Amino acid sequence: MLDTLITLEEAANHRAASIMAGNSPIPLQDGPKWIGRIASERQRNGASLGYPLQANISGLLLAMAPANVILNSIEPYENGWLAKSAPDSDGRHDGYVYIDRREFIEMVGVLHVGPWLTEPRTWWPGVYELQLVKQLPSTVRQLISQLDLPVPLYLFMNLVEVCGTAIVTESDDGIERPFPIPADLNKVNFTPVLLDMLTYHESVVNSLNKIRRVIGLKRSRPFYL
Repeated sequence: MLDTLITLEEAANHRAASIMAGNSPIPLQDGPKWIGRIASERQRNGASLGYPLQANISGLLLAMAPANVILNSIEPYENGWLAKSAPDSDGRHDGYVYIDRREFIEMVGVLHVGPWLTEPRTWWPGVYELQLVKQLPSTVRQLISQLDLPVPLYLFMNLVEVCGTAIVTESDDGIERPFPIPADLNKVNFTPVLLDMLTYHESVVNSLNKIRRVIGLKRSRPFYL
């Protein structure tokens, strides 16, 4: 089991690095990106995803909203199906969800940056945290069930392209302000979470809080989690 988990984690981190290098199903907008991947330790028995896509799965895909990105279209892609956001004027997207018949769900959302006080490129981690915590017990759980993915399932998360940015969060004294990401850090790998549907919520929160620990905060849990 441990060897399999390590292999899955390495695959997720490698995939995150590949997305950071531009190898995504669709062109993505510039900026930090939250990447989530749900994968199983076991292969599923039975048929793979086929065509046409079932209406219930289609609806769940469009409801996913990684990092609060609205998805509005679905198309076949390689070994599965791709739900994506509308393109901008340059043909680039700010998010997608891909379900692969080889037993994984890939979610990507671009975190848009803007000025805050003295920092020109800031972003708020709640953009992906709130949406994830909200959807795990509902939309994500239903999608996992409809895809009949075998347990145990793990959630792997990464933040990429964060160098030169700052996160806006509460300081240890309770004041919200920007905290620059360390200059030598451009990719954050979060601790994998077992989606056992019983105790995963606290594990997800603890994993997400790594981004606050890397900027040196001691009280790392935000009020909304």
